[in-house]
Amino acid sequence: MTTNSNEPPEPFGESNEPGDSQESTTADGAGSEDTHTSRRGAPKLNKNALRHAFFSQLYENIVGNDPIAKAAVDDYLEMAIDTFHPGDPIAEGKARRLALMYYKRDQILECAETGERTCSVLRYRRSTRFKPFVSIAELMDKDRAAILRRSDGVAYVIATLEETLYAVGTAMTVDKVVTAVELFEQAFGAVLEAFEAKLAAGLPGLRHGEVSEMAIGDVVRWLRCRLHVLRAEELSLREEERTLAASEEARRRVAGTKHADRIARALREVNNEIRRLERDLEQQRRGRFFGR
Repeated sequence: MTTNSNEPPEPFGESNEPGDSQESTTADGAGSEDTHTSRRGAPKLNKNALRHAFFSQLYENIVGNDPIAKAAVDDYLEMAIDTFHPGDPIAEGKARRLALMYYKRDQILECAETGERTCSVLRYRRSTRFKPFVSIAELMDKDRAAILRRSDGVAYVIATLEETLYAVGTAMTVDKVVTAVELFEQAFGAVLEAFEAKLAAGLPGLRHGEVSEMAIGDVVRWLRCRLHVLRAEELSLREEERTLAASEEARRRVAGTKHADRIARALREVNNEIRRLERDLEQQRRGRFFGR
């Protein structure tokens, strides 16, 4: 059987058999091309990160073309030269770097101050938003038992009890003492009854008889014991409310944001470099001074 020599030779690796498919070859080629592209892109990304890290420390990128910023860096440089007196090019370079870090720290602190001001505004708005909208006067009319569940309510009871204690201490007759105590009991007696009953076993000063049969000194001591207990309860409630407010603020991520953490990390790095440069320049200055 003879072969036609005018027909072009069949390319190597290609076949016209029915089982062969050119689509799979095309798909494999595309996949391999994507793989090679991704492998080539990874080193480029690494190089870009290194390049940005190196260039971010340059004078032009930190200060820019702002004349005010340049004047601030020049002032820091003059201060560093007057302080450390660099005597060789290496020391002068460190002094310039120190001045640049001083300026960079100012910029970071300005960002931190702006962020803290924003957080303070958010805290104020949040405290206003979550502030109890029911006033003490309204609680006195509708739900007096709820007064002892709030620190401002306990503070209101304390203020009223202090007025009662002053009235008792300045009273000249037993009738005036009884009248002052009865006015307080009418306002808060039912509210304090269950609260003081839990503490009466450990505080004998809370137990008392008829006010009309007690001496004025005994009434004063009894009221002072009640005042001491209420002040302790107020401090406990304030601490509890402060803890709840802090947990609410942390949950809503007001102060502990990534931006604040990034600022704190940058400030630590700049401060570490400033301390290192100051230590090196101080050692060189002392070496020249004692070398003479």
